[in-house]
Amino acid sequence: GDDSTCLTFKKGNKFAYKTSGDLGTYITGKGKYILRNKTLKLIFDKDSVIHKSEVTIEDRSFRDDKETDSIDLVFKVLDGLNKELPLYAQISEESKDFAYSKENYVNRNGALTITKPKSLKTELYKIEFIGYEILEIELKHDSTKEITATLYPAQPHLISDTTHSYILKDITKDSFLTSEDYLYRKFK
Repeated sequence: GDDSTCLTFKKGNKFAYKTSGDLGTYITGKGKYILRNKTLKLIFDKDSVIHKSEVTIEDRSFRDDKETDSIDLVFKVLDGLNKELPLYAQISEESKDFAYSKENYVNRNGALTITKPKSLKTELYKIEFIGYEILEIELKHDSTKEITATLYPAQPHLISDTTHSYILKDITKDSFLTSEDYLYRKFK
């Protein structure tokens, strides 16, 4: 499929920006525009996303753990929108040989324990559930840890606090051309 970008110009020199594809909208933004001397300048508002997935990591090593050769990584994955119900998420481990070599799934309570040799090694873990934001975290294998991930549904990337400028090659009453490849047409 093809992606499409829609710019909606509103009264008061305001605009809304949206890029969509086969899986829905994945880039969005809004702000003020200036059209002067065949240059279109989009000045995006400074916005923030309300819900963001988050992770907390607590060290759970005890005095007895100092003598052991292994550590536990205790994962708990929760749904941030549904009163923190457990999510049946996938947790992937990264390897030096190839990305995300081992895939693990939490149980129906949203929990998973991975036992690793104790070391100063740091590995990357990816926590994901379809339709939700993906979290990537680095964990050092030096002590037992409890990792709680609260996931929220995936949201479009928000263009915020930046400016995009386009030199317009051609302007008609129904369209404008930013380059040979990008023709924006009026469709309303």
